[in-house]
Amino acid sequence: SYYKINTFHWHLTDDQGWRIQIKRYPKLTSVGAWRTEADGSRYGGFYTQAQIRQVVAYASARNITVIPEIEMPGHSTAAIAAYPQLSCDKKQVTVPATWGVFKDIDCVGDPGTFTFLENVLDEVMPLFPSSWVHIGGDEVPKDDWKDCASCMALMHAKGMKNAEELQSYFIKHIQRYLVGKGKTMIGWDEILEGGANKNAIIEIWRGDSETAKALLNGNRVIIAGPFYLDSPMDKLTTKGVYQTDITGSAATLYSKAEQGAAQVIAAHRSQILGAEAPLWSERANPLNAEAKLYPRVLALAENLWSGDTHSDAAWANFQQRLQAQYHWLDAQQITYGPQDKPVVTYSITADAQGHGWHLHAQRGFDDVHNHYTLDGSMPTVKSPAFDDSVAIRKPGTLRVTPFRHGMAYDEATSFTLEDNLARGRTVSLAQAVSSSYAPATVLVDGVVGSTNFHDGRWAAWEDHDVDATIDLGRPVGIHSLSADFLQDVGSRILPPQRVTFSVSSDGQHWTPLYVDTPKTDLSDDGQHRWLIRYQPAKAVTARYLRVVANRHTDLPADFPGGNKNTWLFVDEIRVR
Repeated sequence: SYYKINTFHWHLTDDQGWRIQIKRYPKLTSVGAWRTEADGSRYGGFYTQAQIRQVVAYASARNITVIPEIEMPGHSTAAIAAYPQLSCDKKQVTVPATWGVFKDIDCVGDPGTFTFLENVLDEVMPLFPSSWVHIGGDEVPKDDWKDCASCMALMHAKGMKNAEELQSYFIKHIQRYLVGKGKTMIGWDEILEGGANKNAIIEIWRGDSETAKALLNGNRVIIAGPFYLDSPMDKLTTKGVYQTDITGSAATLYSKAEQGAAQVIAAHRSQILGAEAPLWSERANPLNAEAKLYPRVLALAENLWSGDTHSDAAWANFQQRLQAQYHWLDAQQITYGPQDKPVVTYSITADAQGHGWHLHAQRGFDDVHNHYTLDGSMPTVKSPAFDDSVAIRKPGTLRVTPFRHGMAYDEATSFTLEDNLARGRTVSLAQAVSSSYAPATVLVDGVVGSTNFHDGRWAAWEDHDVDATIDLGRPVGIHSLSADFLQDVGSRILPPQRVTFSVSSDGQHWTPLYVDTPKTDLSDDGQHRWLIRYQPAKAVTARYLRVVANRHTDLPADFPGGNKNTWLFVDEIRVR
């Protein structure tokens, strides 16, 4: 409120958790609010209705309107985990611990779905004096509707042509219910699919074409796409937020600016209610959220309130005034971030002489200090610190946290360091790695990748087998061989169909040692690391190791997308 931000859009439900107490349906919070993470830990929680009222009252005292969002008909896996009868197949599911778009959605063909959602809304609406209720409506895969007898019966009975019109039917049903309660419905721009009532407010996240479509339909709009604050700070800079013109064409994280839509947008500017800067928590945490918000949210406020922020002269004027705000933010102990770069970017490399590793920090502020531990414990301000780089001599679990002004700016970044005979050795490839991911050196750097394929630790091949040869430098006795592979079916990352370990004394003539054919469950949408390991009965002496991993070429006919555009992700190849 200090910077005249006057609306808080509260995203209270999603696939990964249901976060608001609904007394009529207690399983929404006893089941739907909790998930089991990959490490077996239980994560979750929710707001009681009393806590909701406290937040709304606190916001109201500061002239901030709180708008609740209850996701439907998609992003509803947590609700379905609690009440399986909401889905088309009525089968039990678990609350997912990964991000993405999930196929389980509310069943439009079952009248009980609408009874449930109306009862939920009846408890939600009295908690929020706002005239608006956000119902989500985004990213709705309609495969289950197409396979559902009651959904298809409804579609034919209503004379609909396709599943998109079923979504329109769903959205309009909920809109009528909200209007009857004196509320105006907001939904993400997908609610335009199949046709939307012009009285709905459309929140735009997918770009200019969706803005133009909504405006031409007569809808009022909220622009969100250009201002996703979970975007990296070097991609969405403070200057970029400041100079974005929501009454013209604007790029988003997912789309380019479309000049052809600019004229339509400018002609309908009276239908543009304003803009929003979402901060999605899959890419934020309690320690780094403020660095993602500030100073970009100051630029957002001035952009939207003044509108005359698109010139370099206006930006220079804002920059001068922004400097004074940093003193106030420091006094409030706000952990604000840099204007155009990350707070810190860590990288780790194997020592060229084989003496451990070097941990590097590219700092966004000169006064960021990086505190680290080598025993897996969480760093504190009392832990050893470095500024730009530090030598790490021993394997183990390395954790490092950026601190500034004595405050942690993010959760710890972890590196699992392992020593083995292949670390730092030369790797030759029959097929080059994808330039979109890590270089081939990560195969033998002694740093183990996580289950996040964006962590910079995985080498990747698209639609190609892996054929890697490692020169160990001299003949050595090999007691075990292993390699890590990743599975993330939703991202089309599959474990190999077949892995072969071979050895050679000259790099020309090869002796196969081991063949493995992992059994892949293509219905498992979790993220997993596969360890393929071989331990001979007695040591084998060789100088060269060859690892060949063959991709799947005979995927089932019902596998989405078929055999094309599948990936093999490989990390550490170990020789012991």
